[in-house]
Amino acid sequence: MAQRRDGSRFPAQVGLNPMKTNDGVSILVSIIDISEQKRSEAQRQSLIEIMQAAVETSNLHEYLTHVHDSLKRALSADNYFVILKNKTTGLFEEVYSADKFDLPLPPQVEMKKSASSYVYRTGQSLLLTEERFDQLVAQGEMELIGNNSLSWLGVPLKIGGEPIGVMVVQDYENEGCYSERDEEFLASTAGQVALAIERKRAEEELRASQKHFYELFENVPVGIWEEDFSAIREFLYGLFE
Repeated sequence: MAQRRDGSRFPAQVGLNPMKTNDGVSILVSIIDISEQKRSEAQRQSLIEIMQAAVETSNLHEYLTHVHDSLKRALSADNYFVILKNKTTGLFEEVYSADKFDLPLPPQVEMKKSASSYVYRTGQSLLLTEERFDQLVAQGEMELIGNNSLSWLGVPLKIGGEPIGVMVVQDYENEGCYSERDEEFLASTAGQVALAIERKRAEEELRASQKHFYELFENVPVGIWEEDFSAIREFLYGLFE
């Protein structure tokens, strides 16, 4: 790690190159900031882990927990949530939430003019700065809901080009901590996350259906039996030959 004049630290590649001078031999020290390189490597690894988790996890909450852990190694994502639109009620459901200040949402809620609902309505990712927020408020597109975060980044989750929900990271303490590169990265993960969510929800619905059938079968007061109708048909045909 190296240190800038303002005291901030950054990952660096240090090179030592001997040089001949009139006084003998001097060492030329070169320091290269490799922050972006490290960040790109972390984001690449994060995407790989997210893709693996889609196969290795057993349910939606476990999967999104893995996604959250992976994202935290690539960008500021201590505060992270995923909301999905309920097709039946038209309301939003917060299926995963980790937030320093805001409490989890009710089971189903109308997001009104929140930043999340704006991302869902437009189907576009949003890197929200204070200037952009004020602009959208002035246009009547958005209003402050919950605690104000200094940095906010949201991307739509889509299946077949249609939004099913929104994935958001936010930072309450560091202003401008997300870049356009972070926006591109989070948007690239959204496709994988959306597909995995659909798969996990389908698996959970199947398990719930199987459980319901099993409980019905076990608790029915009248006996249930199966008949070999092909054998019965052959028996009846034999009677009239």
